[in-house]
Amino acid sequence: MLSKITPTEVRQVVVEYMSRFAAEATDDAVIETLLVRDGRYYGRSYRVAGLMAMWMIEIGLIQIYSADGDMLATLSTLEPADAPRFGKAA
Repeated sequence: MLSKITPTEVRQVVVEYMSRFAAEATDDAVIETLLVRDGRYYGRSYRVAGLMAMWMIEIGLIQIYSADGDMLATLSTLEPADAPRFGKAA
């Protein structure tokens, strides 16, 4: 099932979360890239101040990574809006 969340909403969530770890993580500073695999739109990635987030549209997940590559958190874009936004990575 595909999420109804828009790319603009995902970017807002990513910027909000990344700003907790890096003051430089403002909307203007985040670099957004479209992800295409085998000619198919797969998702988007976001980078700022060494942090990276990836939105995988088909599985409805946003994953946030530290500069060292450690997963900081995941977010399901398929959960209801009133559900907790981020789950701590194991």
